Amino acid sequence: MISTEMKDGEDLDNYQRDQQILNEKLVQLVVQSGLEDVLEVDPTTIATDIQNKTSARILLQREF
Repeated sequence: MISTEMKDGEDLDNYQRDQQILNEKLVQLVVQSGLEDVLEVDPTTIATDIQNKTSARILLQREF
């Protein structure tokens, strides 16, 4: 997994605007690399993760 996070003290509105641009570029990169069946871009309020789709499901299965 790769995570990007908002800098401490950053304005949330500014971060979310920039995050939207980043998310679009990351999705394009995943698709261009042919990895859309393996990786997913998962944005949250203060971060964006690129994660293996299978790993996320396995973790959830272990927790519940």
